[in-house]
Amino acid sequence: SEVHLLALSHVNGQTSGIGPVTPLAEKVKERNPAAIVHIDGSQAFGKIPVELKATHIDSYAVSSHKISGPKGVSGLYLRRDLKLTPLMWGGGQEEGIRPSTLAPALISGFHEAARQSFAQMESAHAEKLAQKKMVLQGLRQVSPKFQFPFVGDELASPYILTFVAPEVPSDVVMRCLEEKGVIISSTSACSSKIKGFNPTLAALGIEERLHKHVLRISLSKQTTHSEIEEFLKIFSALWQELAPLSR
Repeated sequence: SEVHLLALSHVNGQTSGIGPVTPLAEKVKERNPAAIVHIDGSQAFGKIPVELKATHIDSYAVSSHKISGPKGVSGLYLRRDLKLTPLMWGGGQEEGIRPSTLAPALISGFHEAARQSFAQMESAHAEKLAQKKMVLQGLRQVSPKFQFPFVGDELASPYILTFVAPEVPSDVVMRCLEEKGVIISSTSACSSKIKGFNPTLAALGIEERLHKHVLRISLSKQTTHSEIEEFLKIFSALWQELAPLSR
């Protein structure tokens, strides 16, 4: 087989969809046992169950800040017999994989954040699912023109909600919300520098004319119901001001 590397996101940061990474890894290994299967688990770790030992996944990357841990530290699971060629050389203290000295304080903070996240995973999942539905219902009341292209997928993370607001460009909405102390985004951080046509959104089936109208709301462990109520109140008032200006 010509497949040598498969790289997938466990949870899509734009759609919130949970990918079938385990069966896909198995299919790839059936075609080429030497192929490497790498999974970006940054949106999944600590939020949905993750099993690696009994799978064909070779490597799995996670990030501390996605579970409210300190910024600037991440983790990489490697299958025990997987050998990597370093991108940087010098210093053998990290088993020859990378040079430099690790940051114990950041690692300790990441460990504690992970411990809390896994201990609270089930209850947090139920709470975020209820909050996501609350945001969805509230936004539908703000405008019947809002589109929710990724809603309806039961295999989805409750921490992300993406919608399309056709009447006003997303950068205008975000700027106005920021002035009121509310921060949302238009895409994932990976696509934040893309202007105009967005190949990721196009691949997800969103028309090009709507790319500049996409908004993305992220929930965290700290998000409360009262904060969501305040957000919906602010957003509703803002939309009554902005929508008429676009006509």
